Amino acid sequence: SESSSEDEEEDKEEEEEDEEEESSSESSSESSSEEASDTEDKKKILLGGQRHLVIAQGSSPQPGRKVISNPAVQRKLNASLRRKEEERRSTHEVLSSEARLRSSYTEASDNGLQEITSRGLYVREANRTQPITQDEKTTCGGGIAQRLEALRKSGEDWQKRVEKSKQDLAKPDTGAASPVSVLRKEAKIIEVQKSPSIGDRKSWLESSSESWRQRVQESDASQFTVAGKMGISESAAQLADRKKRTPKQETFSPGVSSKAEVLRRIHQQGTPVLPSIFKSKSMPNAAEELARLKAEEEERPRVLIPKADNETFTSFFESVLPSSKDERLDITEAAFDAVVSDNVKLGQRKQVSVRRKRQTKGNPLKALASRTDIRAEYVEVRSDIAEKELKRINIEKLAKTSDLAPSALAGLVSTEDFRRVQLKKSDDTSSLLPNRDLILIQVKGRRHVQTRLVEPSVSSLNHGDVFVLVTPTTVYCWIGRHSNVIERAKASDVAQSIQSKKDLHFKGTSEVKIIDEEKEESSKDAQAFFKLLGGTSEDCNPAGDPGEDLRFEAAIVDTNMVYTVEGDALVPYDKYWGMQPRVEMLQRDKAYVFNFGSEVYVWLGKLVPSEVRDLSVRLAEEQCKAGFDYSDCDINPLFPRAGPEEQKSMASDARPNWTLFAKVNQHMEPVLFKEKFLDWPDDAKLIRVKNKAKEDSKSDSLDSELKPCDAKELLEKRPTEPDLELSGSHLGRGLEYYDADERRQYHINTLAIKVWHITEYEHRTLPESSYGQFYSGDTYVVRWQYAVSQTGRHLSGQRSRHVAAGRERCAYFFWHGRDSTVTEQGACALLTVELDEERGPHVRVLQGREPPCFLNLFKGKMVVYNGKRQEEPADLGDWRMFVVRGEYPLEAALVETSVGVQNLRSRSSFLVLSRSSGRTYMWHGAKCSGHAQEVAEAAAKTIVKETPAEMAVAKNVELKLTEVREGAEERSFWDAFGGDKKKKQHLFVSLLDSTLDFDFTPRLFHMTLVSGTFEANEVFCPFRRTDMPCAYPFLQSDLYSAAQPAVFFLDNRHEMYIWQGWWPSNDSETGLPRVPNSSEKVRWNTTRRLAMETALHYSQEMNPSDPPKVYLVFAGLEPVEFTCLFPEWQDRDDIATINIREDRNHGDRLSVQETLAQLTKTHYTLDELKSVPLPEGVDPKRLESYLTDEDFEVEFKCTKAEFYGLPHWMQNKHKKKAGLF
Repeated sequence: SESSSEDEEEDKEEEEEDEEEESSSESSSESSSEEASDTEDKKKILLGGQRHLVIAQGSSPQPGRKVISNPAVQRKLNASLRRKEEERRSTHEVLSSEARLRSSYTEASDNGLQEITSRGLYVREANRTQPITQDEKTTCGGGIAQRLEALRKSGEDWQKRVEKSKQDLAKPDTGAASPVSVLRKEAKIIEVQKSPSIGDRKSWLESSSESWRQRVQESDASQFTVAGKMGISESAAQLADRKKRTPKQETFSPGVSSKAEVLRRIHQQGTPVLPSIFKSKSMPNAAEELARLKAEEEERPRVLIPKADNETFTSFFESVLPSSKDERLDITEAAFDAVVSDNVKLGQRKQVSVRRKRQTKGNPLKALASRTDIRAEYVEVRSDIAEKELKRINIEKLAKTSDLAPSALAGLVSTEDFRRVQLKKSDDTSSLLPNRDLILIQVKGRRHVQTRLVEPSVSSLNHGDVFVLVTPTTVYCWIGRHSNVIERAKASDVAQSIQSKKDLHFKGTSEVKIIDEEKEESSKDAQAFFKLLGGTSEDCNPAGDPGEDLRFEAAIVDTNMVYTVEGDALVPYDKYWGMQPRVEMLQRDKAYVFNFGSEVYVWLGKLVPSEVRDLSVRLAEEQCKAGFDYSDCDINPLFPRAGPEEQKSMASDARPNWTLFAKVNQHMEPVLFKEKFLDWPDDAKLIRVKNKAKEDSKSDSLDSELKPCDAKELLEKRPTEPDLELSGSHLGRGLEYYDADERRQYHINTLAIKVWHITEYEHRTLPESSYGQFYSGDTYVVRWQYAVSQTGRHLSGQRSRHVAAGRERCAYFFWHGRDSTVTEQGACALLTVELDEERGPHVRVLQGREPPCFLNLFKGKMVVYNGKRQEEPADLGDWRMFVVRGEYPLEAALVETSVGVQNLRSRSSFLVLSRSSGRTYMWHGAKCSGHAQEVAEAAAKTIVKETPAEMAVAKNVELKLTEVREGAEERSFWDAFGGDKKKKQHLFVSLLDSTLDFDFTPRLFHMTLVSGTFEANEVFCPFRRTDMPCAYPFLQSDLYSAAQPAVFFLDNRHEMYIWQGWWPSNDSETGLPRVPNSSEKVRWNTTRRLAMETALHYSQEMNPSDPPKVYLVFAGLEPVEFTCLFPEWQDRDDIATINIREDRNHGDRLSVQETLAQLTKTHYTLDELKSVPLPEGVDPKRLESYLTDEDFEVEFKCTKAEFYGLPHWMQNKHKKKAGLF
């Protein structure tokens, strides 16, 4: 009932509205008729399918007319208009309606154009690509009255939004096709439409992106492009419309004959092709597997059994066959009567019967031929397939968790003695890279530059690209005048990579020769470049248009062919066929064949089995022999400059001989192969960010990871006898050598020697009387001519009587004195090469480090004087003093030292002589060994018997030798030293009153941390004897010539020393002042600490009950007890000055235990950490870590764990505030 009442009320309201509409329509008949005519005209304009409403500016209802404001009347009017429009559309009078439209267009244009020129129109400033806003939608929506009301509101500020002048609007468009088009062009109108589609917006954006070029002036940079240099305009490359043309994808599988040939060649090399193992017949594809196995069995190679048939014998005895000439003789019966026999016939024939052990049954050849069970061929069957497959599976399991190749793993797990294995000779497929004299590489492109191998001829060159020519000794980079910047950069990288990595069989040492066509067209390098290619620069092809590079890239990439090896066939790789390959495609257990036209690569992963490797190479070889076919492509990669008229070269049955076929193993790819990939990584160009946290953690863990050396191993290590090896022969000490493994005795016979004195600008041959007379400031070259003969030994151990004399040999020694200059040493090395006519081995010999083979050349007559040969020393006095070195009489050498008590040693012998009087003393120390005295006496007697001229003894003065011992010297002996011995007793350490045993050889170890691990390398005496002690096996130069700062440990048995070097004040390379940084100081303190710990363990291990004391000495400030352990010593005041600056004193001999405790101290007070210099062993980068936990919390207001959890910048901020940064 409620709903019916509501409906009645609504009907009443509608009736009242209808009555009001009738009354209003009667009162305003005139105004409505005029408005109806106006709307009719507007509707006629809109009926033409247009979407715009043209409204004159300032149009408003006249004052005498009544405005329709009733919405019901408005709805009624709209409904009537819709009904009329539907009626018109239902009619079929199309022609009459078009005529009415044309008449309405003409009337509207005649009346409207005058108003347009005088008033102007509404302008919509928004871009057409922007969507219509909500305000515009509401403005344009609704009925006619609402639209008019919105237009009246916007008409007040109409003039502000219109900027176009009336003159521009009044210009008529003569090319207009219709009045409507005139209205569109001359009037700015409101779009009454929906939001444009995405396609329309995209087309508007594309047109806008190209239209800006017309409003911007041409840039000056255009003249620097390739098109600007060529003087032509660069046309946009139409690559988007280009159709991709690639070769046909065909699986390559050799025929039956060729396949058998491949398998036969692989079998001959000892690498059988293992067939697949069919495991079970219950598999889902059991039928297919059985069929495949049967097919494989049929395709197995069949072996023919050779048979000695009649044809074989005929071919073998072909030379004795009767001639083919037809010769016939006519023989008659009378001819037989002429035959007379002169032989005497026997009267009775003796029959000899042969006894046979058994009787034969028939003809054995016939019996063999009649057998049907003998086959003429058989199928080869391998019985070790399961074992090989199991071994391969085990190796693959190991390879998954190992970085080694399967072949290396197989060798490691093998128990066979490979020393007795003789490898079979096979075809070398390990290095299939081109080994030719000329390799020409073209670098062309703009986006993804292509690096391709081309024919090494001048016809391959053009002025628009860059080419790299590789010879065995030189790499050329020829830059065309019209090449772009990207090509030049890529070619430079390729050439540098070939030169540095010795790729493509380049073996030279010269730098890459850059030839720029614009600058060096007629240089020597350019002439050599074109001479190698057989032409001149005029023979080069012209450059193509600027867009050729992009077209070349697209066309050449389409020709790429990639195959995978599956079974016994090459299957195309669909994903990368006609594409540029990527690194992600390479799997380490697969084999690929890349065909780039002029280059064919067989890439093998490190887990690919050997049989698959050989099969892949052979299949690729067979495919290369089949030729090439690029008829379906736009370009032939072997002849990239071939035009349309040369289409005959797009396919051929044979490849050119300059093409490349290479086998590439994983991680050993050449640069040409790498350049074919789009994303091949180059570690050399990676810019890595330094990880400060990682560096700090590495330095923090340095102390925890490093450990001192094992003292027990150092004590057990013993030296071996010296042995000089020249030209593959062991020479021992230069006299004889016994090879215990081969039980052979070698005798070295010196045939002749020759000595040259080398100066900076000349060399001079010395007379034989001066052989062995050297000066510490000179350099010499010694030519040694010798022969090696060998004898064997019987099983009893006795020497054999058979001697095998060897050929004559030659070796060159170049000897450098300790005071010779670097220039003289370099001249000596160069002259050694020039003087070497026999091309023998060269041996560098330093003073004091002579090998025994060199000392034996002079038979105990070697003497080393101070100064230079051509310059007499100014301070040369009457007395001269020499220390005796050597372990055998024939190896004795006298080394001159300054006359002074401080240079005497109690464990050695010295020769002191007067040049004027001839008095000669042989002084033996109190602890000099017996064999050392024998060597000294032999050397002294040789000098007295044959006094060399270099000794500078006065004329007519003969040397008189007198032997003296320490403690029993004559008074005249001390006259040579300028006074009484007691006054200078403190200058050297005498062992006369010592009760200790000195029958031992001191040992010297170099402690270093350079390699990342702490090591102790022993310094051996070059002329040592393992059966006799050597009192002074090392020199002062062993300490001072090492890289500083250095640490050495010296074991003198009764006391031990740690010698500490110095920080160089200047850089050795630049010569500039140098201050060590904090990390270097930390490493230095760590080295010192480990050396001290090793020394303490060493002394404890040597004598656990009473370990010898270990002292710390400093360079330049060594005490006398330390310097007397060397045969001679010279003070270094320059080094002493450096260590004195660090609060060191002369003669300091600190206890290592106390110093080590100072170095390993872990806690300091805040004041001690702020002091300058810092305490020893303190890391300046982590001063806060040396505070105790209580002091740390007081200073930083947090614990150490909380502090180190903060960022580094905040830690540094707190350390600066505390004064510990």
